[in-house]
Amino acid sequence: MTLEHFDPLSDAFFEQKKSELKERVSAHRYEHSLGVVDACVMLAGVYGIDERKARLAGILHDWDKCYDDDGIRCRAHELGLKVAAEVLDMAPQALHGMTAALALTREYPEIPEDVIQAISRHTVACVDMQPLDMALYVADAIEVNRDPERLGKQVEELREMVGKETLEKLFFETYRFWTILLLNRTSSLHPDTITVWNEYANRFKPCGKKSFKEMRKELT
Repeated sequence: MTLEHFDPLSDAFFEQKKSELKERVSAHRYEHSLGVVDACVMLAGVYGIDERKARLAGILHDWDKCYDDDGIRCRAHELGLKVAAEVLDMAPQALHGMTAALALTREYPEIPEDVIQAISRHTVACVDMQPLDMALYVADAIEVNRDPERLGKQVEELREMVGKETLEKLFFETYRFWTILLLNRTSSLHPDTITVWNEYANRFKPCGKKSFKEMRKELT
């Protein structure tokens, strides 16, 4: 593939990155990424997003999942990623989307900015998520390899919302799902999680108040 004819949204570039990813990550992570590609393209079709961009974002979103915690810390340092010390200490894996976005931008500046942004935001998200950002974030949760037996029935519920809810509502419910899952696992949270949560929770705040029993049920 010559630089003169380089097109980051082409079939050739996608197939090249897919082959490289297969050598770069575990077999499980590779199959997950293929599932995210399919789910992201599907969501793009439903919600009017460029399917070529969705495909590329899907195959590249876990580009840096080949690094362990110390590896991600070193990667962040090498790329000049500015991040709080507490994140590097407690939640380094939350950075793999950001490091991948930086590395891919440097190597392939032709990749569209919205694709890079979606990759960067697919872990922690942001208060101003754009359609491709949300599609990738949701696809990461609902792709076919995500097992409801392991993650809970909410995965199937999210899949059933596709096309019935707005993309923003679907994103919020997916964000709720991941946040509760992390809390139940007593996992460390990125400091920006509460900021993103508050922004979207306020947008979708229910009219009525829930009982303590109802709130406890959501957390189990």
